Amino acid sequence: MRLISAVLSVLLSDAVDDGIILANAALQLRGSRRRRPDSISQAERQKKIRPMDHRQVAAFLAAAQVDPRHYPLFLLLARTGLRPGEAYALQWADLDFRGRELRVERALRGGQIETPKTGQTRTVDMSEQLARSLRRLEIDRMVEKLRLGWQAMPPWVFCTDVGTPLDESRVRKAFAQALKRAKLPGFRLYDLRHTFASLLLAQNAPITYVSAQLGHTDATTTLRRYARWLPRTDRRAVDMLDDGWVNAVDRLGVAQVGTVGSQLVANPESEDESGAPNDFEAPDLLGGPSGTRTPDPLIKSQLLCQLS
Repeated sequence: MRLISAVLSVLLSDAVDDGIILANAALQLRGSRRRRPDSISQAERQKKIRPMDHRQVAAFLAAAQVDPRHYPLFLLLARTGLRPGEAYALQWADLDFRGRELRVERALRGGQIETPKTGQTRTVDMSEQLARSLRRLEIDRMVEKLRLGWQAMPPWVFCTDVGTPLDESRVRKAFAQALKRAKLPGFRLYDLRHTFASLLLAQNAPITYVSAQLGHTDATTTLRRYARWLPRTDRRAVDMLDDGWVNAVDRLGVAQVGTVGSQLVANPESEDESGAPNDFEAPDLLGGPSGTRTPDPLIKSQLLCQLS
């Protein structure tokens, strides 16, 4: 019974991680208050997430280039956020270089090909650097096929010198060696997935986009894990609640105020009548040829305040 409940608890914990259910009811079986070894709090889960920053991931990838067998794999994990098992199972037919996309349709776990963790396929974008690297890898693989006398090129994007999928233990060893060359602390291979997510969110990428790239069931799973990497909203955003902004909305309408505000751009080359350079220039959306871009000075001052 303990073995059955342990297996059930692990399954339900994965379901909680994927956002399918809210709580693991198996942890409360038989009324035991003892903490089960597979349970983990949200605070502990956050501590386990250790992404690299921009400098660290750049240093790691530079150090990994001396290993041409594993470098493209590490680059893919850092630029797509794929789970390692999903990357091991990638095939050349899954890559669309023209559209710079790849399809995640399978995963390699314990030497067996299975469906992805959520049971669904997804499309993931490739960066330009990654697409170039994988194109070179495809050419190198064709050359390798001729050199080794293979009858056909292996379907796996990442494979050994005998055409089989990469061995997970050797990948982890190569990862550790690259970390050592880069003089970085003990990150895990899975941290490249966390690195992808945290860096995208820090650059204001929509959380729904990041969630779709990672293959999460919904954006709430992404938010729970990576909320602390979301940039703080500029405190000047509260200025939009003031009376001046409300008056602008009443006079121009929400759509026009948003358009005018978004098109205020820095233009250091323009000058006012006194010969001093203007910091901002707005398009002439309102009025006739009088040259006054925003008739109401209160509206103009409020709009400029948002970008000052």
